[in-house]
Amino acid sequence: MKFVDLHTHTHYSDSTVSPAELVQQAREAGLHVIAVTDHDTLQGIPEAMEEGLRWGIEVIAGVELSTEENGKDIHILGYLMDLHHPELQERLALFRQVREERAYKIVEKLKGMGVHLDPERVKEIAGHGSIGRPHIAKALIEKGYVADVKEAFERYLGYDSPAYVPKYKMKPIEAIQLILRAGGIPVIAHPAYYQDPDYVIYLQKHGLMGVEVWHSDHSPEDIELYRSLAEKHGLLMTGGSDYHGAKKKHIRLGDMKLPYTLVRALKDAQTHVRSTPADL
Repeated sequence: MKFVDLHTHTHYSDSTVSPAELVQQAREAGLHVIAVTDHDTLQGIPEAMEEGLRWGIEVIAGVELSTEENGKDIHILGYLMDLHHPELQERLALFRQVREERAYKIVEKLKGMGVHLDPERVKEIAGHGSIGRPHIAKALIEKGYVADVKEAFERYLGYDSPAYVPKYKMKPIEAIQLILRAGGIPVIAHPAYYQDPDYVIYLQKHGLMGVEVWHSDHSPEDIELYRSLAEKHGLLMTGGSDYHGAKKKHIRLGDMKLPYTLVRALKDAQTHVRSTPADL
C-alpha cells in the first residue's frame, strides 16, 4: 500500500528543513507521496521534485495561501496547479514583496521605541523563506531585548502590541478562484481551527473542492465531523501532518499515513478542472 502526507512545509516558508531533506525524511518515514504546501510560495517545489525522482518519492505541487475573512485567518490549500501560471506567479511574488516591506516597517516601529535591529540580520535569519514576525522575534532574542519568542510577541509583535503591522492577505474566495484559474484543486486547511462547518459549505458554492479531514490537530470527533460533511456535500477529502521540522516538535513526519486513494481523487478532479473553461 502507498502512503501519503498532503500537508508539509520546507524552509522556503516556515519549516526548518530544506525540500531535499523533507523528501529524504519522507522516505525514511515510509511515505511514498508528499505534497509540499509552503505558505504563499512555490519556491521549494522544484528542488523537492528533483530529490523525489532520486529516491522514488512522488512530490505533489501544493501551496497554502494565507487569507482572511471578518478578522479570522483562513488557510486555503491548492494542489496540482500549473506552477508557471502567470497570475499565480504574480500574486505569490506580491506576497513575497509585501512581506519584506512589512518586516522593514516593523523594524522601523521598533526603532522608534528604542529597540534597534539590523534589517539585514533579520533577512539572514529568514534564510530561504519569506520574512515574518518569527524571524524578527529571533533577532530580538539575539540582541537581548527579550528572553524568548513568547515575550517578543507579547511585548512587541503580537496583534495588540505596539510594533504590529497588519499582514497582506487575500479573501478566501479570491484564493479559491486563483487556484482554480491555475488549474488546481482548492481545499480548506484544518477546518476545525475555524469551528464553522457551515462556512465550508459557503466556500463550496464559490469553488472550494475539498476539505482537509485529517490533520495533526484534529480530534477523532473533528475527523468524523468533516468526513461526514465531505461525504454529504460531495467534497474531496485530503489530510496531512502539517509538518514543520523542528519548529513543531510534536508533529513527526510519518505519524500520519493516509491512503493513495486521496491522491488519485485529486488527480481525477484536476482532469475535470483543466478541461473546464476558467471563467471565474
